[in-house]
Amino acid sequence: MDISRTVGWFTSIFPINLKQDKTEKIVEQLRQYDANNPKKGLAYGVWKYLNSWSKAIPQPDFCFNFLGKLLIDVEFNNKWFFRGHSSGQCRNLEATPSYGLIITSKIIDKKLYMEVCFDTKAYNEKEVVNQLTSLKSSLTNPEETSVSSHSILVESPQVSTGQITYFNAISSDVKETSSMTKQRKRVILTGASGFVGSYILKSLVDDTDWDVICILREGPHGSLEKYLRSRLKHYFPSCDADELLKRVTILPAQLEKGYFGLNPKLYEGLADSVDLIIHSAADVNLFKSQKLESNFNIMSVKEVIRFANSKKKKQIHHVSTLAVCGYMDRPEESVIFTEADLDIGQRFNNSYEESKFYAEKLLKEELANGGSIYIYRLGNITADSQESIYQINSKTNRVYQMLASYLLVKAVPSNMEPFSLTHVDTTAQAIVKIASSDRIRGGTIHIDSPQMIDADTLVDYFKSVDLPVEKVDKEEYLARLSNVDFSDFSKLSVFWANRKSRNIKFVADKSNHILADHGIYYSNITSEWLKQFIIKSMSELQSASKSFEPKLEEVLL
Repeated sequence: MDISRTVGWFTSIFPINLKQDKTEKIVEQLRQYDANNPKKGLAYGVWKYLNSWSKAIPQPDFCFNFLGKLLIDVEFNNKWFFRGHSSGQCRNLEATPSYGLIITSKIIDKKLYMEVCFDTKAYNEKEVVNQLTSLKSSLTNPEETSVSSHSILVESPQVSTGQITYFNAISSDVKETSSMTKQRKRVILTGASGFVGSYILKSLVDDTDWDVICILREGPHGSLEKYLRSRLKHYFPSCDADELLKRVTILPAQLEKGYFGLNPKLYEGLADSVDLIIHSAADVNLFKSQKLESNFNIMSVKEVIRFANSKKKKQIHHVSTLAVCGYMDRPEESVIFTEADLDIGQRFNNSYEESKFYAEKLLKEELANGGSIYIYRLGNITADSQESIYQINSKTNRVYQMLASYLLVKAVPSNMEPFSLTHVDTTAQAIVKIASSDRIRGGTIHIDSPQMIDADTLVDYFKSVDLPVEKVDKEEYLARLSNVDFSDFSKLSVFWANRKSRNIKFVADKSNHILADHGIYYSNITSEWLKQFIIKSMSELQSASKSFEPKLEEVLL
């Protein structure tokens, strides 16, 4: 039988007759069954149908199903993803259960997960919960049980699923030595002085015990340590920046150059000791005219790949953008853009989008050659979810420019393309969570809040904090914009208003499933958050704008 095109998996079900006894005796019975059961019971399903007298075998009331050790695969070529739609009931609630009680278990990230289904007519829910509580206690506190380490049943090396398994990891001997086997990682972080990079650095220090090496470009700002400290003080005013930097080494470098512009001996030392690179540095100038062959976003990725292959293999965690999708000249329909997509025949609005696209192509080639590549495509990154603190150079941000123009002219154009806003702290935590997980084996993650904000919703947000903003047609919006004495904003806002629609529909179902599995959830934008965001991030706009009556600060404060 050819099973090469089968979707699903095969398993074997076979009965075990256990005598009620002490725990260690039951474990010994299971060990004997495992040793003497031919081919793990594979032939039982056929045998029982070939023997008429097998019908006399009583139907078991209890079923145990072990699914094995599961890994989450997010490879580039994986076109399968969660659509996010309900699949309906997976079981007929009126069906007669095959067993009175079923325990299905699996191992994910060295953790045992158990799902219990039982017939409520045969079992009392409270009793089941009590038994599970007792089971959990015996598994997590083995020293309190009478099971000796030599009687633990260990999974055989040639089989990964389908059998009852205990793990030596619960023995006291292993507990004493486990801390010695885990080595502390060393990570290089680029772009640590940037908006997203600063939050990644904070998350690395808070959520891991890794040694962090920050590679920064020297510039007119003087001491790199003082420069980075000032950035951290802006984003995290309640934190001690000096304490935060204790586990951080700062190196001056030029990422787009050979050896990162470092001394070759220092470079080789890093190549031999670093475990992974989180590449957050980027030239985000949307309108910079530069040849692709000399573009920083492309050249730096080439050097990061070279570094990852020097000495020992290293993981690359690359911060990219959803804007690699470009735009499609198909006004009649939106094109789906999933984590598995990259080259869809798109065109680009600017050199930034194009350079990030080609950087991803380089990384995709490296993945195909056996590299360990993780790409994080970010949507519109906004102020953090707790303090509403925004990036220092906020005027260069497209969303800031867009919102500022709406406030200046007291109008939102009706043709405004719906957008999402993702908090920077959530974004950084997601990247560090994935980077420190051993459940993901590379690929692309979309980090983009599913909450979409359209023109009506945005107007309602503004009105909820007493800002007199209305929805108008595009022509009226542009007319009002032409009368605003805020040249930088007015010019850029006209550009954004006239920009072609992407005609792209982003899909992040697989990413959202993975992030949720790692404890990462998006916070919705609220009117109270927006109020704090405007107060803290648009102070210059509040003082310079003469078009608002009453003044923004009077309304908001």
